Formats: sequence, C-alpha cells, structure tokens
Amino acid sequence: MANLPFVVAPRLNSRIEILGSDISGKIEIERKGFLTVGEKSFMSNVASQETVLQAVMKLSRTVSSTYKLGQQDAYQQVVLAVTDPSACKYPVLDDFSSEIAELAALLMAAEQKKRLMMAYCMLVYRVNDDLTMNDVIDLHEDLVDALAGLYVDEENKSVERLVEKDEETQPDSGDLGEIEKK
Repeated sequence: MANLPFVVAPRLNSRIEILGSDISGKIEIERKGFLTVGEKSFMSNVASQETVLQAVMKLSRTVSSTYKLGQQDAYQQVVLAVTDPSACKYPVLDDFSSEIAELAALLMAAEQKKRLMMAYCMLVYRVNDDLTMNDVIDLHEDLVDALAGLYVDEENKSVERLVEKDEETQPDSGDLGEIEKK
C-alpha cells in the first residue's frame, strides 16, 4: 500500500498466497482483503459490455405483450423459464423455446467469460501486467477457478484468510509467558 501518513493504519496487512494445484501449477498472488479501485473499474467495464441483460429485456417485452403482463412480471417469467420452468405461471418455455434456449446459452457463456475476466483481472493487477487474455485462456481450469474465487473473496471484502494468517503469526498468551522466561 502507498506510503500514506495514516492516522490509523489498516487493521490487516496483505499477504502472499499460493493458488493452484500440482496439476495446474501454482502461483503466488497477493491477498488484500479488498479490491482496488482499478480492479473494480476493470470488471465494471467488462460488465457494461455484457449483452445478456439486453436479451432478457427484449424477450421480456415480447412475453409482456403476448401475455398482457407488466414488464416486471414478464421479466420474472423469463427468468423462471430459464432457471425453474416448473415455477412459470405461463407457458413461456413452450411458446418461446428457441429464445429461452438461446438465452440460457448466453447466460452460460457470460458466466464463463466473467470467470475468465476475474482471473485475468487478478493476474494483471496483482501478478504481471504484461499478461494477455490468451495467457489466461491457456491456463488450467483449477487455476482459473482459484483466481476467480480470490476475486469473489476480495469483492466481498472477506478477511477470513488474512485473519487466519495474523493468528498464525501472533503468539498466544501462553507462548508469551514462555518467551518472557527465556
């Protein structure tokens, strides 16, 4: 972190963590407990280019006019048709099967792309800014999953792993007594 004149220093220090497996290979990466502004901006830019919401809204408008529903109800029916067709109140899946199949494929592709972009973001901002997307595409799936998991932890401001490390490095009170005797 920058050499700032903190009145109160950050509570936890970042740490280097090893991600991956023997099969995928292992890398060292910094765990901070949060995403930087640059990392958030990077993923925000990725999300703004996503076309899934546009496809859902387009189908929602069609469902709205077909069944005479409000836009919100139509949206819910489209989402249910993709995620839980048995919960639909209208035959959306039957009447729009090709559109629903296309939307489901779009959602799966978008989720895979998001995972890859999370991994790419972590690598570019915390490991090596010279890496390209092709480098990420060539990685083993285990490593991509670990990097995407780190991104999600950092996005959720999870400090569980940082706290574990701090507890490991700090002696407990019984150890202090032993140290003082020496």
